[in-house]
Amino acid sequence: MTGPTTAVRKVRLGWSVRRLIAQIENELSDDFLILLLDAMRLALAIDPAYHRNIEYGGDVFNATYVFKSKDGGVKVTARFEPVRILLFKRQRLRVRKGAAKTFDVEITFLNAKALWEFLLAEDPDVFAFILDNKLQTQGNLNYVMKFGYMANRLKHLTKLGTATA
Repeated sequence: MTGPTTAVRKVRLGWSVRRLIAQIENELSDDFLILLLDAMRLALAIDPAYHRNIEYGGDVFNATYVFKSKDGGVKVTARFEPVRILLFKRQRLRVRKGAAKTFDVEITFLNAKALWEFLLAEDPDVFAFILDNKLQTQGNLNYVMKFGYMANRLKHLTKLGTATA
């Protein structure tokens, strides 16, 4: 008996290539999301206006976000928490790979491509992504809207967006 036919080998190769591409997309998405969150952390530290935009009722914002893809390839946790510096309450953002067990909101993207579309959209429409089944949420939906606003504001601050802030 001879080995697999040429057609079977092509199917196996095509499947392997697609799997490799999906792995690369997931890894890049993790890294890009962490880069975006690190930029948010920097903006919180140096831009008082950016810091004020995420205050909650005059107090610092305290929430845990978990970002992940449906296939489990992307998992990132962002924790906004208060920190006291001298007499002032300030905002700290901690970012890490992996999903926290407890969270205020969990944002699950259909795949890495949907994550990229959301993060790079000029004005991300959370409801459109939900209706298109590209995004699912568990927890406080207002926090998803807040994250979309913060990401968009950050793009404008860094001149990545086309409109003015």
